[in-house]
Amino acid sequence: MARGVGGWAQVVSTFGTPKRPRSYDGEQLWLGPSGWHCLDLRVPRKFTFLMICAKSGPVRWWWADRSLPRDVAVVGAPYPADPRGVHILQPLYRLAPAAVFLGDMDPFSIVEYVEIRRLLLAATGRPLLYGGIDDAWLGASERSLKRGVRLAQVSIALSKREKALVKRLERAIDLERLVGRRAYSMLRSGYKVELEGATNPALYRRGHGRWVFRYLRSVVRRAAKGSGV
Repeated sequence: MARGVGGWAQVVSTFGTPKRPRSYDGEQLWLGPSGWHCLDLRVPRKFTFLMICAKSGPVRWWWADRSLPRDVAVVGAPYPADPRGVHILQPLYRLAPAAVFLGDMDPFSIVEYVEIRRLLLAATGRPLLYGGIDDAWLGASERSLKRGVRLAQVSIALSKREKALVKRLERAIDLERLVGRRAYSMLRSGYKVELEGATNPALYRRGHGRWVFRYLRSVVRRAAKGSGV
């Protein structure tokens, strides 16, 4: 996925360092001045895979409408790539048969994913899978949107600085391979889709939440098949 270490270092440097975090267009990769790391854990006794989600709203919606399967563990972490958070996550990550990241289809969330994947891989030797938002999500969202609602209505224009971050990402990683051709095209054309817009039960027909976890299971199965597990 990576194109070069130097390119990725330039992307991450945009956000400062864990000790001296810097906000980039309102987004912060590392913990803020308080130093508090808050995690929302929903962990059954036995689970098939772990989902690391950067947003808490969709998790609450899935919990409320019972879309969240009983064999899926969830960690909600607003700063999942902070080294202190990774340290806390490691024991649960090691216990999980597989782990999937879920975030917005925007440059900041993609930075979050690549960075936490790098840190967890270095600490455990196990890769963190990417669960979207990607091409599969865009197609499923279009099929599940309620009558009169279009995908364009849940997309958001990127800011000038977000567009600049997309260009940096293009130089650092294979962005199209990660998110898919259509999602990549949307990002390049200046639009994003956040998890809230891709999961809000007010916008989608019943069953959309269950699709999410069917898809995440398919991501886990494909990865297991590819590794020969």
